[in-house]
Amino acid sequence: MDHYGEGQVAVNYDLMNLAKIEWTKKSALAKCRVNAHLELAKKMQKLSDRGVSRQGALARVNYIYSKFSRFDQIRRQLKSAVASKAIKDKSRERVLKLISSIIERADGLRAKALSQDQHRSDGLMRYIELEQSLTKSIIEQHLLKKRSDFSRNVRLTVSGGYAYEDDDKATLENEGLDGFARITLSVNLGVLNPAWRYGKDAELQAELDKLYAQGSGALWRVKNTFEKNKLAVAALRDKRSLLERKMAEANRKRKAIPAEKIDQIILLELDMIKLRSEIIEINTNLTALAKAQKLLAP
Repeated sequence: MDHYGEGQVAVNYDLMNLAKIEWTKKSALAKCRVNAHLELAKKMQKLSDRGVSRQGALARVNYIYSKFSRFDQIRRQLKSAVASKAIKDKSRERVLKLISSIIERADGLRAKALSQDQHRSDGLMRYIELEQSLTKSIIEQHLLKKRSDFSRNVRLTVSGGYAYEDDDKATLENEGLDGFARITLSVNLGVLNPAWRYGKDAELQAELDKLYAQGSGALWRVKNTFEKNKLAVAALRDKRSLLERKMAEANRKRKAIPAEKIDQIILLELDMIKLRSEIIEINTNLTALAKAQKLLAP
């Protein structure tokens, strides 16, 4: 009220606030979905030959550990052979040393494997699905952010109230009240400029291109893991073929050794246990990589 006894009561509200709040909230949720997809991409990058090698190493160790009872039999057999002078004590020590080295090697592999993170394909999606879903989430988040940014540059204000004049002679029935209502639209003209929209679209394209940037893009790294795994699979198969040839050769040698050459037979058996453990490790890793490649395939 002024000193003439006149005044007004008014209420103002910017209707764009509702849109700002809603679009900002949806944009934030969409950003969370984008980040969740990027985290999936990081997990998929770890499905490399090194990432899944933990399973193979543990399978190899478990095979060695399953031979402990056989190692005990060999120790007793050697003790009996030395006592009967079937072999020399030096030969016995040589075999025992090899057994100890096999066990120590297995213990070392187990400790190393358990210290590594276990990367599994459970809960992950195929690369094609990830690419489509991530792209869709980025576009959705961009559009919502674009609307949010636009709403920050627009005000649609609704005002309403009444003006009055103080009159000592007026009654409630004839009090001089003048109601009013206004709608005010104000726009930052910059958002109506085609350059503004072009800039926003360029930001979206840059973000999508970033996914495939060589060396750093999230999807590029997933595809690169797939390509490296193909080389790793080929190398593992070649190594398995070599080990299988060595196993076949060891079998032939074993059949040719006279029965009285106990120490030589046992040494060859231990070599075959080592070869078999390596083959088991490779087979386990190949199985894990095959499962990973189904997800990583572009």
